[in-house]
Amino acid sequence: MRLVALLTILIAGPLGTQPRAARVRADTVEELKQIERDIGAANIRRDKAYFERIEADEFLFTGSNGGVTSRAEDLAGLDEPATSSLDSYVVDDMTVKVYGSTAVVWGRST
Repeated sequence: MRLVALLTILIAGPLGTQPRAARVRADTVEELKQIERDIGAANIRRDKAYFERIEADEFLFTGSNGGVTSRAEDLAGLDEPATSSLDSYVVDDMTVKVYGSTAVVWGRST
């Protein structure tokens, strides 16, 4: 198993106007967790269209080895033949914290 910081997402809409300590709606937290599960499924399928849609221009991924990949590098990697197959990508033990209009989701992927 490896622990990874999963995703930072800018949240548009009502959360952007709430004070820093405001409670986040449970459906918003669940939506963010579902995005992480969807990312796992898209990784298995090597679904480039999904990542083009979900990754912001300034997207950076830090892997478990500490290497950093930009959005362009991430998307280009999906054009290359797979050197191995990914059979499972389970994300669990997630926590969501909201800071103004930004949410940080972290958890474990196996």
